[in-house]
Amino acid sequence: MTSRVSSWLTYSLTLSLLICVLHPLALGQPDLQGQWTTLSKTMPINPIHVALLSSGDVLVVAGSGNCPPSQTGCPSGPPYGPSNGSGALLLDPVSGQTITQFSLSWDMFCNGMVLLEDGRPFIAGGTIQYDPFFGQPQAATFDPLANTFSNTPNMAHGRWYPTLLTLGDGRVMTFSGLKETGGTNTAVEFYSVGSGWSAQYMASWTPDLYPRLHVLPNGKVFYSGAQTTSKLFDPSTNTWNTSFARTNYSGTRTYGTSVLLPLSPNNNYDPKVIIMGGGNPATNTTEIIDMGASTPAWQYGPNMSQARIEMNAVILPNGKVLALGGSVNDEDTNTSSLNADLYDPVTNTFSSAGANAYPRLYHSVALLLPDATVWLAGGNPLRGTYVQQMEIYKPAYLFNSDGTMATRPSITSAPSSISYSSAFTVATPDAANISSVVLVRNGTVTHAFGMDQREVGLSFTADSGLLTVTAPPDGNVAPPGYYMLFILNQSGVPSVASFVQVTAPPDFSVVATPSSQTVPPTKGTSYTVSVTPSYGFTGNVSFSVNGLPSGAKASFSPSSVSDSGSSALTVNTSTSTPPGTYTLTITATSGTITHSTQVKLAVNAFSVASSPSSQTILEGNGTTYAVSVTPSYGFTGNVSFSVTGLPSGATTTFSPTSVTGSGSATLTVNTSTSTPTGTYTLTITAASGTVTYSTQVKLVVNAFLLAATPTSRTILKGDGTTYSVSVTASSGFTGNVSFTVTGLPSGATASFSPASFSGSGSSTLTVNTSSSTPTGIHTLTITASSGPMAYSTQVKLVANAFSLPATPTSRVVSRGNSTTFSVSVTPSVGFAGNVSFSVTGLPSGVTASFSPTSVAGSGSSTLTVNTSSSTPTGTYYFWINAANGSLTNATEIKLIVVDFSMSVSPSSRTVARNSSGAYSVSVSALGSFSSTVTFNVSGLPTGTSASFSPSSVRGTSTSTLTISASASASTGNYSLTITATGGGLTHSANVTLITQ
Repeated sequence: MTSRVSSWLTYSLTLSLLICVLHPLALGQPDLQGQWTTLSKTMPINPIHVALLSSGDVLVVAGSGNCPPSQTGCPSGPPYGPSNGSGALLLDPVSGQTITQFSLSWDMFCNGMVLLEDGRPFIAGGTIQYDPFFGQPQAATFDPLANTFSNTPNMAHGRWYPTLLTLGDGRVMTFSGLKETGGTNTAVEFYSVGSGWSAQYMASWTPDLYPRLHVLPNGKVFYSGAQTTSKLFDPSTNTWNTSFARTNYSGTRTYGTSVLLPLSPNNNYDPKVIIMGGGNPATNTTEIIDMGASTPAWQYGPNMSQARIEMNAVILPNGKVLALGGSVNDEDTNTSSLNADLYDPVTNTFSSAGANAYPRLYHSVALLLPDATVWLAGGNPLRGTYVQQMEIYKPAYLFNSDGTMATRPSITSAPSSISYSSAFTVATPDAANISSVVLVRNGTVTHAFGMDQREVGLSFTADSGLLTVTAPPDGNVAPPGYYMLFILNQSGVPSVASFVQVTAPPDFSVVATPSSQTVPPTKGTSYTVSVTPSYGFTGNVSFSVNGLPSGAKASFSPSSVSDSGSSALTVNTSTSTPPGTYTLTITATSGTITHSTQVKLAVNAFSVASSPSSQTILEGNGTTYAVSVTPSYGFTGNVSFSVTGLPSGATTTFSPTSVTGSGSATLTVNTSTSTPTGTYTLTITAASGTVTYSTQVKLVVNAFLLAATPTSRTILKGDGTTYSVSVTASSGFTGNVSFTVTGLPSGATASFSPASFSGSGSSTLTVNTSSSTPTGIHTLTITASSGPMAYSTQVKLVANAFSLPATPTSRVVSRGNSTTFSVSVTPSVGFAGNVSFSVTGLPSGVTASFSPTSVAGSGSSTLTVNTSSSTPTGTYYFWINAANGSLTNATEIKLIVVDFSMSVSPSSRTVARNSSGAYSVSVSALGSFSSTVTFNVSGLPTGTSASFSPSSVRGTSTSTLTISASASASTGNYSLTITATGGGLTHSANVTLITQ
């Protein structure tokens, strides 16, 4: 540690001298490269998380500041504040002056932070402990008016290194981060102001920490990295598309960055995303994806001037992106990247933005300020130290060619808030010379990523001294919250921004559940109609319904709600209500605001159902479905059956062909060799007079059937495995079947042996991975093709960086004793990282420790499990976990805690001289205890002897203790101690012996 700090100080001194020498060169062409300056003030805490407030001040949150309690000079625990160089503060970024410092009651280090619609920073997650890191479930808001932090409801589980994202409806989505027990949190949760956290929506994949997420104009959430496979999340269905696109760069872009490029109404807000740098050692490459393309795909962009990990990227008002900071090797000041690059999305090129003065690596941050400059701070390559200097970058657009400051357009007035799609005016004396109007969202930055970073172009018209501007169309284009409004002149010079809150007008939504109800005539049913306010809606909402069938009546209770709430819609039918399915339109009205939702009402004389919902057969074969009729309201009519949708060459029969009142029929479908292969929807109709009801089933006709076993394989990266793929052909099929597989992870290859065959048979699929194959669960799709026919089946391939066997997998331990397990780490090709161990799921009264606590690359550790007298007996399953950063593995082991109890009766026995007496000693096994238990007795008076029969027992059993008194036995009352010993356990009981 001392040598690294010395190296850091030497490097900083050398760099400072070099800056002084080169300073005139750095300032030589400000109109081309911009200008860097260092503020005279320094940062008093490690600026790990920052947010630009609507006041223009910056909230800086450090928490414990990457300074563990085990390290000298670091906070030992809460509160975190000025007294121990941690906590949070409010800063004037222009001067660097600290306005005020705050103490925090819990550790917000490594949280996720965004700005709520009302401008309050919202913080979720943080640190419970260091090494290994456990994540906080807590969340809080900061009130800029009162300068106070307030806790909000906790998340379901902890999150350390989570990403937060503001959605188009104002909800905050959180994803990833380490849980309170150390594993990666794979759940999505949504936070809503006033109602707290939603339920958890589990992802089928494991994300990296601080995943790069962007809200697209269609409302979906795009995951751009750092993994190589991009993914798409739909908040309306809470589902993932886990194989959306794949990057060209084969490595993971760890702590590179990702930017949603400026959105413009000129191309209907076509979203493009650029990813930059990342990896260790880092790359200087970039890639761009057009999410508006018919088939979005990553394309290489221009290279940056330097490779960067832990970099920052800031969108400027002119739409260009400033890329800066980072290093080739993570947390290595000797390879720091001081050159700044400026990306132009129009020309798809980089140009120089000069060079900043100080290494900006891990935990560095950068924010666009309302004066159109960029504030740069932090850098924390070593624990306990960080770059205290702050820098300001003035982009080239602020300078004339002679180096003097350019004349800027000015905003003399602008609204403090705007609503979606509305027109608003901006007063400026430069209206005739304005070329663009943009909104740039107030920044929230941490760990090489600007959460919610966004720029939206606005359409406008110019008049004398006024601009008439059209606000963004909806929250998916510009999520609600505070933005900086810039106007730029024909020379590309931006104004000083005005802060504008983008919001929707007060509104509400209405939903009804369930979406469909079925009743017989004369019966009633109900729906729940719910009103949810948005954007500050208050008011009375009344209800109405139309589309009712004749003879039906409806009522709402209550008939209206204030602001929000639910009403029960009750619908009652009568004997005159005709059977059928009706669409009811429920309308909710508040003044001029009206919203509707629809539900179905089915009035049935009887219902018809079928099972199973789908059958798959070979052509030439047959199958059956069960069709059942259930009557309602006394229905006793005759119901006959028919079916439509059959493929050619297929025939059907019903047995019986009809039922009276209620009953079941079997539908038999037979195909022939001429039946075309394919999937067919069969509609089964049940009719009684003019009343008909239908149900549908699927019939899948295959020329051959495809199966693969096993359905899942787990291997180490660099190893291979096999699956058996079998084809069962129909009697008339003799064609050649060939095989392909898709979904292989990068670095993996596959082959089939044989690659094809005719008719029925089997092939072995061999999959080989490499050291570059990403860890995770991969879904492989195996396809068998013969001409135009193709059938598929799926298997799983689990690739691990290391395996984690434990021996034995089960131990029996006596309560109060200890036992051990051996845990081994076997690395994949190329893996040499440090693997730390933990255990979860231990029963109460049990503790565990590892020796050693971690291994490098490969090795073994001994897990010692200690039980106590309070540990309940029984069988327990718990997990041994191994982690290397975001790479984890786990193995389950079984612990059986056993014990026995002992009782003796009677509690007292009288034995005369020259006679004997007996006690019954009972042993009861607890928790499958099966050891041999032996007995002993002490405290016998002189002249007596004792024997046990049997002398030992196993499990639950009884032994007889016989006491024999001789003619010379001492008389009196004696306390005897009977002891039972077995399986490392000892129990005893006291009885009384009276000799006379």
